[in-house]
Amino acid sequence: MLSLLLIPATFITVAYFYQSNGPSDKKKIATFFEITKVCVQHKGELQYPIFIKEIEDDISMNYVYKLPLGVPSQLIKKLAEVLEEGLYKPVKISFYQRELHIRVFKQQIPELWNWSKDLLKEHTWRIMMGKALDKHVYHDFERTPHMCVSGMKRFGKTVFLKNVMTSLILQQSQHVKFYIIDLKEGLEFSPYKELSQVVEVAENPEQALEMLIRIREKMVKQIQMMKKSYFTNIIDTSIKERCFIIVDEGANLCPTQGLPKKQRDVLFLCQEMLSEVARIGGGLGFRLIFCTQYPTSDTLPRQIKQNSDAKIGFRLPTAVASQVALDEPGLEDLPSLPGRALFKTDRTEEIQVPFLKDKDMWALLKQYKVVKQNEAPEVQTESETNRDFIEFK
Repeated sequence: MLSLLLIPATFITVAYFYQSNGPSDKKKIATFFEITKVCVQHKGELQYPIFIKEIEDDISMNYVYKLPLGVPSQLIKKLAEVLEEGLYKPVKISFYQRELHIRVFKQQIPELWNWSKDLLKEHTWRIMMGKALDKHVYHDFERTPHMCVSGMKRFGKTVFLKNVMTSLILQQSQHVKFYIIDLKEGLEFSPYKELSQVVEVAENPEQALEMLIRIREKMVKQIQMMKKSYFTNIIDTSIKERCFIIVDEGANLCPTQGLPKKQRDVLFLCQEMLSEVARIGGGLGFRLIFCTQYPTSDTLPRQIKQNSDAKIGFRLPTAVASQVALDEPGLEDLPSLPGRALFKTDRTEEIQVPFLKDKDMWALLKQYKVVKQNEAPEVQTESETNRDFIEFK
């Protein structure tokens, strides 16, 4: 017969272990097993996890236990929160079969850390997302091409976008192209027009629609070329160019009922074309980074969300908003620190995004400034990218 009652006694345990010179973490963990009833009753006796060994590294102490037969996984998962509040340290719990690992970290995630060139992965499409408790977290746009970004103002969303652009330009200066939709009249991204890697910056819905039409034409041409050579994914070809479409505030593309019909039609077409990029653009070399402050079913279109397997969320005010952004709560509980985020792919990790000052960013990017003509770019009929592709015939 199992004894599975978890006692909500966090406030008791916190008070009990408040003394700085109290028992060791190992002894505290053993006590927490008793308090939270992580045990089974067998033949009239309570059986608790049995300590096996401890493994120390530079950042943590890992306590390994053998679980008694019959302890449910749901009970183990609830243990982490109680341990963190009682030990006053970050804790990660993992278990496989009957072996339980309790990893107690010596330090918290840093509240601030600076971006540096040492974080770059040259000649790749992997970019630094942030620092977790135990590692640096990177994202590979070749493996996961589309990303959704959510978060309130002044919590690091724009700094993150600048980090991404700076890293991609420095790593792939000859092969990355940016199409930016900044519907705040270009307030944030207008200066980027001077960079050779930035093809266009759309500052209103009409410009955004014109840009997306050109992108769609480019996608159609790419499809035709790849079909001729029997390729289905650009990573299998020698084509090196990648096109990143960045939408700085997706809510401004929402065709709300109060707008004139003509304007609603323009916004609807913009959303439809962005959804098409999300559906088929990944295999063609087009990557979508879609950002919004307050995600709802209207401001974050379903097709874009479903086809964006990478999601990063900064602090949001409610669990409902977090659910829309990440399909799970948690963003409402993040500390009020600029740059603190949850990054979700196949798992969710809390990270601190590196901080990059504008002055330092432009010192790195000034070498790529060029003088451009004030005209919309034409769809290329023949390019170095296309010639690269022909080599595969």
